[in-house]
Amino acid sequence: MAKYYIKANRQEWKYNAQYTDWDNFPLSHEQDFATFTKSQLYWKGLKKGDIIIGHNSYISSNIKGKIKFSPLPRISAIAIVINEEHYSKSLDSDAVTLKKVIEFNPIKMSMDIINNNGLSNAEPFRLGTNRCTITKLSNEEFNKIINIIEQHNPNIKKELKKI
Repeated sequence: MAKYYIKANRQEWKYNAQYTDWDNFPLSHEQDFATFTKSQLYWKGLKKGDIIIGHNSYISSNIKGKIKFSPLPRISAIAIVINEEHYSKSLDSDAVTLKKVIEFNPIKMSMDIINNNGLSNAEPFRLGTNRCTITKLSNEEFNKIINIIEQHNPNIKKELKKI
Protein backbone atom coordinates (compact mmCIF):
# COMPACT_ATOMS: atom_id res chain seq x y z
CA MET A 1 0.00 0.00 0.00
CA ALA A 2 1.44 3.34 -1.09
CA LYS A 3 1.47 6.54 0.91
CA TYR A 4 0.85 10.01 -0.44
CA TYR A 5 0.66 13.61 0.70
CA ILE A 6 -2.23 15.62 -0.76
CA LYS A 7 -2.90 19.33 -0.56
CA ALA A 8 -6.57 20.26 -0.61
CA ASN A 9 -7.50 23.88 -0.61
CA ARG A 10 -10.88 25.55 -0.41
CA GLN A 11 -10.93 26.39 -4.09
CA GLU A 12 -10.62 22.68 -5.03
CA TRP A 13 -13.10 20.82 -2.80
CA LYS A 14 -16.78 21.37 -2.21
CA TYR A 15 -19.00 19.90 0.48
CA ASN A 16 -22.70 20.84 0.71
CA ALA A 17 -22.11 23.41 -2.04
CA GLN A 18 -19.48 25.20 0.09
CA TYR A 19 -15.75 25.24 -0.58
CA THR A 20 -13.92 23.26 2.06
CA ASP A 21 -10.55 21.78 3.02
CA TRP A 22 -9.22 18.93 5.16
CA ASP A 23 -9.95 20.80 8.42
CA ASN A 24 -13.64 21.24 7.70
CA PHE A 25 -14.36 18.15 5.64
CA PRO A 26 -16.50 15.71 7.69
CA LEU A 27 -14.92 12.60 9.17
CA SER A 28 -15.91 9.40 7.34
CA HIS A 29 -17.27 11.36 4.37
CA GLU A 30 -16.32 10.30 0.86
CA GLN A 31 -15.31 12.84 -1.77
CA ASP A 32 -14.39 12.62 -5.43
CA PHE A 33 -11.21 14.49 -6.32
CA ALA A 34 -10.79 15.56 -9.97
CA THR A 35 -7.56 14.26 -11.51
CA PHE A 36 -7.38 16.16 -14.80
CA THR A 37 -5.44 19.23 -13.62
CA LYS A 38 -3.27 17.50 -11.09
CA SER A 39 0.05 15.68 -11.31
CA GLN A 40 -1.59 12.90 -13.28
CA LEU A 41 1.18 10.37 -12.76
CA TYR A 42 0.34 10.00 -9.07
CA TRP A 43 -3.41 10.61 -9.31
CA LYS A 44 -3.83 7.98 -11.99
CA GLY A 45 -1.71 5.52 -10.01
CA LEU A 46 -3.72 5.69 -6.79
CA LYS A 47 -5.00 2.29 -5.69
CA LYS A 48 -7.80 1.34 -3.32
CA GLY A 49 -6.42 1.35 0.23
CA ASP A 50 -3.60 3.84 -0.43
CA ILE A 51 -3.10 6.17 2.53
CA ILE A 52 -3.25 9.95 2.23
CA ILE A 53 -1.91 12.58 4.63
CA GLY A 54 -4.07 15.67 4.16
CA HIS A 55 -2.36 19.06 3.92
CA ASN A 56 -3.99 22.50 3.74
CA SER A 57 -1.88 25.19 2.16
CA TYR A 58 -4.11 28.13 2.98
CA ILE A 59 -6.63 29.22 5.53
CA SER A 60 -9.53 31.31 4.33
CA SER A 61 -11.22 34.11 6.15
CA ASN A 62 -14.11 36.38 5.31
CA ILE A 63 -12.98 39.99 5.52
CA LYS A 64 -15.63 42.61 4.75
CA GLY A 65 -17.57 40.11 2.64
CA LYS A 66 -14.56 38.96 0.60
CA ILE A 67 -12.82 35.61 0.97
CA LYS A 68 -9.09 36.05 1.61
CA PHE A 69 -6.60 33.17 1.48
CA SER A 70 -3.55 33.36 3.74
CA PRO A 71 -0.64 30.90 3.58
CA LEU A 72 -0.69 28.50 6.52
CA PRO A 73 0.68 25.07 5.63
CA ARG A 74 -0.60 22.43 8.03
CA ILE A 75 -1.65 18.80 8.17
CA SER A 76 -4.91 17.82 9.81
CA ALA A 77 -6.27 14.57 8.39
CA ILE A 78 -5.60 11.09 7.09
CA ALA A 79 -7.70 9.62 4.31
CA ILE A 80 -7.76 6.45 2.28
CA VAL A 81 -8.49 5.84 -1.38
CA ILE A 82 -11.79 4.00 -1.63
CA ASN A 83 -12.33 4.21 -5.40
CA GLU A 84 -9.58 4.26 -8.02
CA GLU A 85 -9.76 6.50 -11.05
CA HIS A 86 -13.25 6.62 -12.55
CA TYR A 87 -15.52 9.09 -14.31
CA SER A 88 -17.36 11.37 -11.89
CA LYS A 89 -20.61 12.68 -13.35
CA SER A 90 -20.87 15.43 -10.72
CA LEU A 91 -17.38 16.72 -11.55
CA ASP A 92 -17.62 15.88 -15.25
CA SER A 93 -14.07 14.61 -14.95
CA ASP A 94 -11.92 11.64 -14.14
CA ALA A 95 -11.64 11.37 -10.37
CA VAL A 96 -10.54 9.26 -7.43
CA THR A 97 -12.65 8.91 -4.29
CA LEU A 98 -11.10 9.61 -0.90
CA LYS A 99 -12.54 9.03 2.57
CA LYS A 100 -11.33 11.00 5.58
CA VAL A 101 -10.67 8.38 8.29
CA ILE A 102 -8.73 10.30 10.96
CA GLU A 103 -8.80 13.95 11.93
CA PHE A 104 -6.59 15.70 14.44
CA ASN A 105 -5.61 19.13 15.66
CA PRO A 106 -3.83 20.80 12.74
CA ILE A 107 -0.03 20.83 12.82
CA LYS A 108 1.77 23.68 11.13
CA MET A 109 4.57 22.10 9.09
CA SER A 110 7.19 24.73 9.82
CA MET A 111 10.71 24.52 8.41
CA ASP A 112 11.94 23.67 11.92
CA ILE A 113 9.60 20.65 12.14
CA ILE A 114 10.49 19.58 8.60
CA ASN A 115 14.25 19.92 9.09
CA ASN A 116 14.38 18.52 12.65
CA ASN A 117 12.57 15.38 11.51
CA GLY A 118 14.75 14.74 8.47
CA LEU A 119 12.02 15.60 5.96
CA SER A 120 13.68 18.43 4.01
CA ASN A 121 14.35 16.12 1.03
CA ALA A 122 10.91 14.52 1.12
CA GLU A 123 8.97 15.26 -2.05
CA PRO A 124 6.17 17.31 -0.38
CA PHE A 125 8.72 19.73 1.12
CA ARG A 126 11.54 19.74 -1.45
CA LEU A 127 11.95 22.90 -3.48
CA GLY A 128 10.45 22.38 -6.94
CA THR A 129 8.02 19.64 -5.91
CA ASN A 130 6.48 21.33 -2.89
CA ARG A 131 3.92 23.09 -5.11
CA CYS A 132 2.46 19.83 -6.44
CA THR A 133 -1.03 18.88 -5.30
CA ILE A 134 -0.04 15.25 -4.77
CA THR A 135 3.36 13.88 -3.87
CA LYS A 136 4.53 10.44 -2.85
CA LEU A 137 6.09 9.49 0.48
CA SER A 138 8.52 6.70 1.22
CA ASN A 139 7.61 4.44 4.14
CA GLU A 140 10.31 6.15 6.21
CA GLU A 141 8.96 9.64 5.41
CA PHE A 142 5.41 8.53 6.12
CA ASN A 143 6.45 7.10 9.51
CA LYS A 144 8.28 10.33 10.39
CA ILE A 145 5.12 12.34 9.66
CA ILE A 146 3.02 9.87 11.70
CA ASN A 147 5.47 10.41 14.60
CA ILE A 148 5.00 14.18 14.29
CA ILE A 149 1.22 13.69 14.36
CA GLU A 150 1.51 11.48 17.47
CA GLN A 151 3.73 14.03 19.25
CA HIS A 152 1.17 16.79 18.69
CA ASN A 153 -1.93 14.61 19.10
CA PRO A 154 -1.15 11.82 21.60
CA ASN A 155 -4.87 11.04 22.02
CA ILE A 156 -5.09 9.47 18.53
CA LYS A 157 -2.19 7.01 18.81
CA LYS A 158 -4.54 3.99 18.75
CA GLU A 159 -6.23 5.23 15.57
CA LEU A 160 -2.88 5.83 13.89
CA LYS A 161 -1.69 2.31 14.72
CA LYS A 162 -4.61 0.89 12.70
CA ILE A 163 -3.41 2.36 9.42
